[in-house]
Amino acid sequence: MSGERVLRGSVIAILAMMLWQSLHQQPSQRGTEIHARGLSDLPKWSSASAAPHSIQVQLDSVPTPLEREWLKALKGAGSLISWTGDLPAMMIAAQPVASPAGGLRVRIAAPAGAMVELRDEVGVIDTVRAENAGASFLMSSAVGNLAARVNRSVATTMTRDSVALRKVLVIASAGWESKFVTAALEENGWKVDAFIRVAPAIDVSQGSVAVIDTS
Repeated sequence: MSGERVLRGSVIAILAMMLWQSLHQQPSQRGTEIHARGLSDLPKWSSASAAPHSIQVQLDSVPTPLEREWLKALKGAGSLISWTGDLPAMMIAAQPVASPAGGLRVRIAAPAGAMVELRDEVGVIDTVRAENAGASFLMSSAVGNLAARVNRSVATTMTRDSVALRKVLVIASAGWESKFVTAALEENGWKVDAFIRVAPAIDVSQGSVAVIDTS
């Protein structure tokens, strides 16, 4: 019984000592405190014998995906991560145009007045000044992913090759409006079905309009 009490006392004493040491560690024992501009020293911070106690970074651009994962790893190793910087809020979206002619509509959110550069994987496509907090581009095609840049900040998006097109159904009364709307659609490559009211109880149809496809 006395031996058991001695062992319990020893364990409690060791735990108390470990707690005291963790609460009274010197900054040098916990790792350094880093204040830096940019993330160029990420490899240096990661190669230290102990993870930095805190890392405060001043940013002038949005970190790349690799840099963000690197910072997550340092945070997982015990570093306190914080940052400051006036970074532009950005977003880019690209959608295929619903047209037989194809094309791509690109919309970019960026600070009003900022110069926005749009590029694909081949090179720069265009540079415009953002108005009303954004910019819009209508393109015939693009190679690979698209990227928008404001200063050193970059937003990227993936593009879809195409959109599934279906027939257009024109429902109208007989007249010049229905005639020219149908002709204009067909000239632009659309496949058109038509349901035209000629007179009361008299209709003329073009194509298959027995079942209207609303999908």
